[in-house]
Amino acid sequence: MKRRHYLVKKGYQGRFIFTFLCVALIGALASIYLFDWLASKKIAALLFSMRLPAGRSGRLLLDEMLVACGVSCVIIFLGTILAVYLQTKRAKGPITRIAKEALNMADGDLTTPVSLRRGDEFQEVVPPMNRLKSWLRARFVAATAIANGLEGILAKGGSSQVAQEEIEQLLNEVKRELEYINRGRED
Repeated sequence: MKRRHYLVKKGYQGRFIFTFLCVALIGALASIYLFDWLASKKIAALLFSMRLPAGRSGRLLLDEMLVACGVSCVIIFLGTILAVYLQTKRAKGPITRIAKEALNMADGDLTTPVSLRRGDEFQEVVPPMNRLKSWLRARFVAATAIANGLEGILAKGGSSQVAQEEIEQLLNEVKRELEYINRGRED
């Protein structure tokens, strides 16, 4: 099975996990505090009442426990949604800029380098994209030079043996350039 390489760094994942753990801790502490507060109010009310409620003693604080757990779940849910939103927002900017540069490349802009702000995620994507732009630009410059050479020969209007040899030489350069592009590496 082929090993996959994901572009998400462990630091990025670690920050997300740390944020989630902080949210869970805050939710748990809120649950404990709320249960303590509700239980103390109920116990204080029972101390001053003349009778104990009917039922098992284990269910005496059940309502307070359920309220505290419900509030804790809501806090953890909302905190997790907030953490996911903030992490997504942090990654959205660099991904948007990289996608924009890819579209610019598709439109033929091979001159401007891809750049991200310092501290942005996905920094490891930028150098390969810039190398790709340079490589493609060099290939197009070479193809343009070959096309200009052919135009020059055709403009002279010569059908002599020399012109045919020059055309064959340029066609061989075109073939080498196409082989180079197909291989994807420098000779």
